[in-house]
Amino acid sequence: MIKLDTLVEDEIRGRTFPGCVIGISRNGVRDFFTCGYETYDEHSPMITTNSVYDLASVTKSITATLAHQLMDEKLISFDDQVQVHLPEYASKESLIRHLLTYTLGNRLPLASLAERTPAAIIEAVFHEKCHSPGSEFSYSNAPALIMGLVIERTLGASFEKIADDRIFVPLQMRSATFTPQGAVPSTDGVRDIPHDESARVFARGGKAVGHAGLFASAPDLLSFLEDTMSHADDRHTTNHIPGLGVTALGWELDQAWMGERRSPRTFGKTGYTGTSILINPDRNQAVVILSNRTYPRRPHDTSEIMRFRRRVHDSIRA
Repeated sequence: MIKLDTLVEDEIRGRTFPGCVIGISRNGVRDFFTCGYETYDEHSPMITTNSVYDLASVTKSITATLAHQLMDEKLISFDDQVQVHLPEYASKESLIRHLLTYTLGNRLPLASLAERTPAAIIEAVFHEKCHSPGSEFSYSNAPALIMGLVIERTLGASFEKIADDRIFVPLQMRSATFTPQGAVPSTDGVRDIPHDESARVFARGGKAVGHAGLFASAPDLLSFLEDTMSHADDRHTTNHIPGLGVTALGWELDQAWMGERRSPRTFGKTGYTGTSILINPDRNQAVVILSNRTYPRRPHDTSEIMRFRRRVHDSIRA
């Protein structure tokens, strides 16, 4: 772990983030590494194994898992029209597969709607023109927001309750929540509320959504990853958009940030705030990285955190 220590300390000195938690599960055996503070103020609380972070888009892995469950229960189908589950949704061509593969063709940036009400955001997303669904890969928040609404409509409960009942409580993920208290601040002045602008609008209205807004600790995320790894299948480990790009169903697949030693079946998810989760099923290995690289303000690009993720994963597998 000496090399891992050096990597993290170098990033803290370079102000990539003020603190970090790394959790590793190898064949069910866990190791944790923590370093730094919640902020750059040395009097701020030290980071611990159980520090709770804003996961940002790592939330989407929960949405994907719930969607897979509903497919297994035959409550939804890969080729269902979105309109079957959300009749008010305007695009007849949009399918569940387009939501999970980010080929919806909806280019509406949800951050541009952050001054609207939750109902107005949903209305705008439902009526945004979709450009030839299935013809191109375009990552955005809208598909996961819509998928979360499909899940709610199908089960007749809130996204928060569904996630609790089907994932967090069964896996004893006690820190996993959409309403945190005492989480690590994501940005100067932003604490215990989502960093993501649109998810923040919903959170202030008392609603959890499928694209961002979940908070959790590294041990609880390892519980989620170990469970996911135990039943991973082609939906997690196979490219579902050949010719357009590389992605699994709701998960990132075989990406550069996963390290040079990744297998083609390695899958995971990143969060804008500086978080990521990764599973290499061929090594029976899972990795959680939690940081607040957006503190005290968002950096101009993701190059530093992406480089750090690659170096961590390569160091762990060395």
